[in-house]
Amino acid sequence: MEPHTITVDGKRYRFLWGKCGRGHMGHCDPPTKRGKEIRLPVSLKRYPHVLLTNLLHELLHAADWTKDEEWVELTAADLARTLTAFGFKRE
Repeated sequence: MEPHTITVDGKRYRFLWGKCGRGHMGHCDPPTKRGKEIRLPVSLKRYPHVLLTNLLHELLHAADWTKDEEWVELTAADLARTLTAFGFKRE
């Protein structure tokens, strides 16, 4: 599958389905890195709510690298729960 290019906070990232590192469910490169990538494991495609939560998690890192992991986790979970409650789902 071909990677997508996305823009977050004016910075371009390549989005890839692939390995994220042992025990990780996603990865976002720092905004200062050349050739920045956001990656999620293909296995998440089977779990739409987990996929949404982890995608939001990595996008929040991309949007504001200064936020700590606890804030990113809680905010991603809140956003995913709210979007799901409003009927947003993966087709």
